[in-house]
Amino acid sequence: MNIAYFISSHGFGHAARSSAVINLLIANGHRVFIYTNTPKWFFTNSIPENQFDYIQWSTDVGLIQKNPFEEDITQTIQSLRSIFPPEATTFQKLVKQLKVQMIELVFSDISPLGILAAEAIGCDSILIENFTWDWIYEAYLPKNPELENWIKYFSDVFSRTTHHLVTKPYCKLQSAYSPIEPISRIPRNSREIIRERLKVRPDDKMVLITMGGVPINFEEAMLSKVPSNFKIIFPVGNITEEKIYKNFHLLPHNHRYFHPDLVQAADLIIAKVGYSTISEAYHADTPLLYIPRLMFPESQELENFIHRSMIGRELSETDLLSGGWVNKAEKIMKNQARSVQNKINGADQVITFLLDKYA
Repeated sequence: MNIAYFISSHGFGHAARSSAVINLLIANGHRVFIYTNTPKWFFTNSIPENQFDYIQWSTDVGLIQKNPFEEDITQTIQSLRSIFPPEATTFQKLVKQLKVQMIELVFSDISPLGILAAEAIGCDSILIENFTWDWIYEAYLPKNPELENWIKYFSDVFSRTTHHLVTKPYCKLQSAYSPIEPISRIPRNSREIIRERLKVRPDDKMVLITMGGVPINFEEAMLSKVPSNFKIIFPVGNITEEKIYKNFHLLPHNHRYFHPDLVQAADLIIAKVGYSTISEAYHADTPLLYIPRLMFPESQELENFIHRSMIGRELSETDLLSGGWVNKAEKIMKNQARSVQNKINGADQVITFLLDKYA
C-alpha cells in the first residue's frame, strides 16, 4: 500500500514513535510518505535513507515550548488560529497531492490534519496516540478559556478516525481496541560497540543527558561534583560539532549516533519526562533520573509508568543545572542489574493489527 504518515512536530517523541512503525511498514513492502515539520534529518537518522518520501508540511500545532520544561499557551493559541481549521486552498493542494501519490491509508500521530485528509480522499485512517490534544488542552482551560473551542474541534476530529490505537503508557484509554505496549525504535549496535566508539572505559559510568526535541545548553555549573569515572554524553543546543570538555562528551542536536544505541549503552539516563525516551529506556532496562514537566498533563501519567515498570527517580531542574544530580545518580546505578526479559514492542503490534485489517 501507499501510506501517508502525518506526524506531530511537538518535540521528537511523535517522530521517534512513528519511525519505529514506519521501519516495519517499509519492511513489509509498503511505501510511506511522511508529512511533518519535524526535520528530515531526524527520519534519515531513524529510517534507512531513500526508503521513504518526506514532505515538509505543518500538520499540527500541539504546544509551543518556551524551553524543554515550559509551554507558551499564548503562542500556541495564535498558531492554532493560523492552521485549524485548514485554509481551503492549502488543504485542497494537500488533497490533490495525496491523490497523485495514490494514498490508500493514512496514519496519524497525533496530527488532526491526517484524519481530515483521509476523509477528503476517501480512505481509512489509523490514529496512534498515548494522548490527544483535546485532552491536553483541558488542563490549561481554567486560565485560557479560549481553548474550549479547540478542545471541541479536536475531540470531534479525533473521534472520526477509522481505527484508534492507544499505546502504553497512555493518559486516557479511549479506544475500542486493547492498548498496545510501548513503541520504541530498536538499537542497531551493541552496548559494547557504542561505548568503545565513545571511548567509555570498562569501569566508567556512562550517563546520557537528553531533553528530546527541545535541547538545553551546556553550563559549566553542571561539572560540579562529577566523579572522574563518570562519562557524560550530552546532546546540547549551543554547539555545531562534537566537543570533549572534561567528563562531558558534548554532541550537537543533530549528531551521528542513533539515540536508541546511546540509551542502550548508558548506565543511566537523565531526561525530561517524554514518551520516546521513557519507552526506549524501558525496552533497554536503563535506569532513569527524570525531570517532571509540572504543567504538562502527560507528565504525571508517564511518571506513574516509571514507578510501576522501570527503575527511576525524580530529579529537579535545579539539581541538573547545578550538579546536584550526582548523589542520586550514584545511588540509582548501584547494583542495578539489567533484566534479560524480552518485552513486546508496540510497533510489532501495530503491524499485526494492519495485517489483520488490510491483508
